[in-house]
Amino acid sequence: MIRLCLLSVLMLMPLAQAKSQANRSVTFSTSFSIAPFFTEDRHNGIQYQLLKQALQHRQLTLGDIAFTPPKRALRLLLAGQVDCLINAPPGLKGMYYTPSLLSYQNSIFLLADNQRIIEQVADLAHMRLAAFQNASHYLGAEFAKMARLNPDYSEIANQSNQVAMLLGNRVEAIVLERRIFAYNYQKLAEKKDSLPPVREVSLFEEAPRFLACRDPEIAAEITAGIEWLYEQGVAERILAEPPQFDD
Repeated sequence: MIRLCLLSVLMLMPLAQAKSQANRSVTFSTSFSIAPFFTEDRHNGIQYQLLKQALQHRQLTLGDIAFTPPKRALRLLLAGQVDCLINAPPGLKGMYYTPSLLSYQNSIFLLADNQRIIEQVADLAHMRLAAFQNASHYLGAEFAKMARLNPDYSEIANQSNQVAMLLGNRVEAIVLERRIFAYNYQKLAEKKDSLPPVREVSLFEEAPRFLACRDPEIAAEITAGIEWLYEQGVAERILAEPPQFDD
């Protein structure tokens, strides 16, 4: 009788573990929110919706997201104060990674009537150029060298200001993620009668965005959710119709 009871308990353990994960709230940290990927004050954004759908598919709840400077976001993960880090750098020891939730595409944007030929990063060396904050750390050694040697290179924390600088001819070109540019260009277009057309130059490869988690079971559940997003076309729909943000 004792053996039978013990066997029953052992058989029920995997089911109990699965149920314990169901409806669990998973917490995250990430760097400062940037529309249209995340917004700190509104529960919305492209990455927010992708992550929420992936978790819901695995019966997990999207808990609090701590929006902090990048180094603090990492410290929160390492200290065990959050479950996972969004947009995690590679190679964090002791952490468990998910597949890429989506990829960022950084590009060069110029006014359409600017016919300057740009075929490689070195062609940016003599331009008045404004990039996103810390671009010189993210876009490779060649870009970092160009940034160091170009006296007219600057990095801007506010992406809306970046776009306004380009449209106002205060810089010749900007470096910005494609969706972030489109979002801010559209917001400015809603406030003005007309805006000058722009053109895009692609020099950089897509940058996949991974999550790093402390718990391998949580990472496995999120991985399954992300795979489902792309297999079932859910991610494609979210990316095709990004969320709208009301002022």
